[in-house]
Amino acid sequence: DLKYEKRHTFVINENIVAVVTRLEATIGNVPPSFSEFSMFPGIDPKKLKGKSFTTMALDVHILDEEKIRQTWHVTDWALALDQMLKTGRDVGTLDWPCVKKGETLKEVPQCIYNLYDKILSDSTGGGQYNNTLLLETMHRDSIVRPRLSFLGVDGIASLKTITRYFGLVMPDIKYETQRMWIHEDKVIVLRKVSATVKGVPPGFSFIPSFPGVNPKKLIGKKFETLGISVHRIVDGRIKQTYHVDENRLAVDQMLSNRPALDFDFYSDMNF
Repeated sequence: DLKYEKRHTFVINENIVAVVTRLEATIGNVPPSFSEFSMFPGIDPKKLKGKSFTTMALDVHILDEEKIRQTWHVTDWALALDQMLKTGRDVGTLDWPCVKKGETLKEVPQCIYNLYDKILSDSTGGGQYNNTLLLETMHRDSIVRPRLSFLGVDGIASLKTITRYFGLVMPDIKYETQRMWIHEDKVIVLRKVSATVKGVPPGFSFIPSFPGVNPKKLIGKKFETLGISVHRIVDGRIKQTYHVDENRLAVDQMLSNRPALDFDFYSDMNF
């Protein structure tokens, strides 16, 4: 009963379209010749069968002669597991509330570089403790969908929470922006995310980024995955964000010891 509901469509130009989608389903049977559900590697399928979830997907489509030539696609399968296994985040609302629109952007603003280069990729030091930098990057009441933190906080508090978490669990995490596109007051970011899993955060029996997976199978393992975000910029700072990192792809890579995929970030440059 898988249902995709398109929530937002951002036409960046005649050849590039970004889409925000809500999806929901109830888990059925494992396909023939499979031992588990491919989108939930490392999870006993008996724990999921018959359970329902709602989550979000982000896509960037490259068009050629009005047909899709290439797509970068991420789904927050970890959020789906959080609901089915009751391990943390609830789906909540996936909508952006109506807010003041920002000015039409002419270039990628500094706040985007701050977020990825100085805050998210600096989880062991400066970024999360630099209040001046944080206030220059994000509004205090900025929202992220789906929520990054199971604690239910938004804005700068949420960003501090997630960077502290990275410092404990994967301190060498790197967010490397690969492509960025401007659409009105928004910036769409395509990125590579890489890290080594260090351990389980205090008070947890599992790693929240990878719910349901035995952490002993992940500690010491490296991964490289894909992420997509849509940021609305108001007064030079991030006001709203849609954000998904493809963490289930990371789990599959770590459990199977396969090399990282080639995400082909620049293959559309010739058309």
